[in-house]
Amino acid sequence: MILGEQIYKIIRAELFDNAITAYSDYVPDETAYPFCMYEIVNMVDNPTWAFKQDYETLTVRFNVYGNKDNPLEALEILEEIESIFNRTKKVFIDTDDGKYLICNYKVDDSVTYLNEDTYWLAISDYEFVAQRDI
Repeated sequence: MILGEQIYKIIRAELFDNAITAYSDYVPDETAYPFCMYEIVNMVDNPTWAFKQDYETLTVRFNVYGNKDNPLEALEILEEIESIFNRTKKVFIDTDDGKYLICNYKVDDSVTYLNEDTYWLAISDYEFVAQRDI
């Protein structure tokens, strides 16, 4: 099992269930603001990362983009994401009987106005700690 794929499936399902417009690979040109882009920060170093020990930790970054006069809209989405992923436990989607569990917690957040593109960027990082069937 590739760990990153399972993390993406959980995130995609949770954001969809909570009506948050989100993308992991690319954002279509016609996408309306606000929207979320998420990525596993260390995926480039470990593209086929599976369990090497009983617990693995992956950092996931949620980038929320908004184009209003203030960052409130983007921050509200980050608050929704926090209610979904901060200090919660999730079960891998493609396993039997919930063998693989994940706990998550927020480690950092920030908000920035990007003048050249005239939009707000709000960022939250989460640690996803996965446990294999032990």
